[in-house]
Order: sequence, then structure tokens, then C-alpha cells
Amino acid sequence: MEPEPELPQVPELLQEVADFLQHEFPVRAFSAFPSPLGLGLFQFENLVQRECLLDASPIQFGQRLLHVQKHDEARNLRACPYIREGWIMFLGFPLDYQLPKFVRAPISPFGRLLNWLEGPNKSRVLVKCLLLSPERC
Repeated sequence: MEPEPELPQVPELLQEVADFLQHEFPVRAFSAFPSPLGLGLFQFENLVQRECLLDASPIQFGQRLLHVQKHDEARNLRACPYIREGWIMFLGFPLDYQLPKFVRAPISPFGRLLNWLEGPNKSRVLVKCLLLSPERC
């Protein structure tokens, strides 16, 4: 909300904004919570309703402007490197190639081998990987 409201006004404004949005737009606000990142977090009935408000933003609300943003794209947005660990099972991996250098090869385009769980069943290879490019998995 621009200009930002004073802290004591927030609970009352949350309800006023929810009522205003439901009256002026085809949306239904299930809940509204105060937020340190803006006026508040609003939960709508579905994504289409949220997109409707995102497209209409900024919205004139009396003498103020309402800026509607996705919760994960507000002031707290931070870029962080994508790092995730995961398990991959190779079925029918040839016995002659069940060596670390050959197991690393199919993983290298998208990640790095962290751990190899060698079990009694030689028909599969189970590895723990650091997934650096999950879109290439």
C-alpha cells in the first residue's frame, strides 16, 4: 500500500481492503494477515482470482494505491543458488561399468556424485547426487 499505513491502522485496513477487493473485483478473500513486507498477505479462492488482481495492480483505494504482488516476489525476494540433493537409481547398469568413474559420467551433465549406496542387488545402482541443474535431469 502506498503510502504505507501506520501500524495501529493495519488490522482495520486489512478488512477494508478485503471488502473493497471482493466488491470491485471477481475475487473472494478467504483470509488476510498482517505482514511486515506490506499491508498484509491475502489468500484468495484460486489462482485465477490472484492473477486478476496482479493484472489490475496498482489499484486506486481512496487516497492510496494498492500494489498486488505474489508473496514470493515481494520485498523479501532474494536470489539464491539452486542446490538440492537427491537420489537417483540406475536400473540395469552393466556390471563391468559399476565403478565410480562410470557412475559419475551420466550424472555430470546436471550434478555431482555425493554418495554411492552399494547394496547386495547388482542390477541397480543407487546414488546420492548434488543436483546443480535440475532442468537437465
